[in-house]
Amino acid sequence: MPPHRASRVLYRAVLRLYPANFRERFGGDLDHDFADLIEQRGAIAAWRRVAADLSRSLTDTHAHAHGERRRLPIPYRGERPMSSLMFDIRHAIRALARASAPSHP
Repeated sequence: MPPHRASRVLYRAVLRLYPANFRERFGGDLDHDFADLIEQRGAIAAWRRVAADLSRSLTDTHAHAHGERRRLPIPYRGERPMSSLMFDIRHAIRALARASAPSHP
């Protein structure tokens, strides 16, 4: 059994507490960093660092993931896809036309 295998397996289980999209994006790097930390400072120091970071990072990542889900666009009844984009483009064109129009004194 490789040294610190139990810590690595337990850490991978701890990573499952994070949202899936976060794990997919950062899980491999976090696992690699944890392995490096164990090699450099030992398992006890690595777990101290994880424990200190865990509560803050878990709440932050879950809040961010929840916020992302809440911000998904929900179209109004009868609104066509891309209609708000077209509205924004028309508004920008009108604003640019007004701004670039010469003013007569």
